[in-house]
Amino acid sequence: MEQLRLISNLETETGKLIQIILVGQPELERILSKKEMRQLDQRIVVRGLLGPLKPNETMNYIRHRLNIASSGTEDVVSFSDGACGIIHGLSGGIPRLINVLGDRALLVAYAQGKRKIDRGIIRNAYRDLESSRYRPKSKTLSFRWQTAGIFCVLILALFAWFYRATPTKKLGKPVQSQPVQALKAAPSVVLPTPQPAVRIDAKDDESNPEKTITRLFYPLERLSKDENWRIALKWVLELWEEEGNIRSDLPIGQIPKNMGMEIREIHGNMTLLRSLNYPAIVELKNPMNDARVYAVVKGLMDNDVVIVGENEEVLPLTKFIDIWYGHAYILWKDFDDLPRIICPGTSSLAVIWLQHNLKYLDLMEGMPSGFYDMRTRKAIMHLQKRYYLAPDGIVGPQTKMILYTLLDFYNKPCLWEDGAASSNKETESYPYSLHLVSHNSLEMAKRAISDFGEKGILPYLSRVDLDEKGIWYRIFTGYFKDKKEAERFRQEHGLVGANITKTLYTNLIGTYSNKDELEKEIISLKELGYFPYTIKYDDGRQRLFVGAFFTIEGAEKQYHHLRSKGIQNKVATR
Repeated sequence: MEQLRLISNLETETGKLIQIILVGQPELERILSKKEMRQLDQRIVVRGLLGPLKPNETMNYIRHRLNIASSGTEDVVSFSDGACGIIHGLSGGIPRLINVLGDRALLVAYAQGKRKIDRGIIRNAYRDLESSRYRPKSKTLSFRWQTAGIFCVLILALFAWFYRATPTKKLGKPVQSQPVQALKAAPSVVLPTPQPAVRIDAKDDESNPEKTITRLFYPLERLSKDENWRIALKWVLELWEEEGNIRSDLPIGQIPKNMGMEIREIHGNMTLLRSLNYPAIVELKNPMNDARVYAVVKGLMDNDVVIVGENEEVLPLTKFIDIWYGHAYILWKDFDDLPRIICPGTSSLAVIWLQHNLKYLDLMEGMPSGFYDMRTRKAIMHLQKRYYLAPDGIVGPQTKMILYTLLDFYNKPCLWEDGAASSNKETESYPYSLHLVSHNSLEMAKRAISDFGEKGILPYLSRVDLDEKGIWYRIFTGYFKDKKEAERFRQEHGLVGANITKTLYTNLIGTYSNKDELEKEIISLKELGYFPYTIKYDDGRQRLFVGAFFTIEGAEKQYHHLRSKGIQNKVATR
């Protein structure tokens, strides 16, 4: 630095002979501010400081780097908006750390065979880097502990001085001091045993996510890893209404034998967890001390997750994502004892089962043949793609899990129907309807609706985007609390060919107490080609819906279609 100062003195009568540009890390500013550097510091005419990138700048920076690396080729690899947001949060907007985390995320994505990098991949990448030199150190925490230590030493020193100075007086008889008794009697000296925050739960703080995380982690961290696993397993078995003899030596990741159940270890994200729709034992990481515990995801709401540790807690989805890194175990049943894998080109009773249920879910047409042909494979690939599995056309454990979830005649706990989901519904629930017929032509669908109307049936229409199969129109009637009610309606109206279906998802247009406003909205929707229907709930108000869907994806597609027509709506359960 001194040599730079000397070089800066080189000049002529007309100007400087050399211009110097200093570029460095923030430490450079501290060096220049030193007293011995003041002469060089005073010669600096223009200063600039590049601070951390903002969230939108981080996203643009990542996409610019990808564009340069791919020579402008589109769809090679991409980072989702959520992934960019997490990178910004973990890196603090520092480009060097963004580069390190982004590079590791690309490596993780390559290992997983993915081209789109999501939040789960970023978290896996960060976990890989945790023990490396790029992991940020908490200076604040260290400083607090140092300050606390110094403070304690000072208090002890002061107390020792005070104790030595007061037992006797210089004049007269020695004073018989009783320091021990005095200490016992002094309430300000006796420190109370610290009580964990989980035990001090003020009512006003029940909705505080940080308090909820404390209540969740504290009792579980006191358990051994094996004991924590057995408690989580017990909760899941209760959701399945199963009683298993959980031995004290049961290893982590295993379940009791002879239960007719299987356990599936997954590494994924919320999309996969939501798609499988099974209660899951998840491994969570405490953000305060990095402790890892097992808890059970019991239910999912729109923006919340119901978690069971020692007790049941409700945590915002965003906070749950911060403490879950994608590792989970799911218990499930192969109800019909199918082969572990069903492959294309095979013939068996399992293929007949598969084709029959694909037809039931409107994923395939025609009669079951028992041969795993191309149409069956296309239907399975379509299902796998819809639920974010690898679309290989092979029916393995995860594909079977999703089929059992979609087929409503198997008794199993669901994240969207049990616990959290039920608490998110209206005062009443009408998840069942009668599927009358399907058409791939809107005109034919309208004609069918007119024919059913003449018979005294009040039908409604669902527009379904089946990707390669195009747009189909399903016609339903009724909304029922259970299958018995639906069966009674079917018999009374002679609808022998109608199928009882579980159409839990729909699109809510609005809630109305004014009849004129409701009629006006219905007419407006019909003019745009929709056939809405109303349900009157216990509170006396009527909800106006459009469509009925087997899966939430169908309702989400219609949500965007309605919005494109200028119709405000939201995905809901009825």
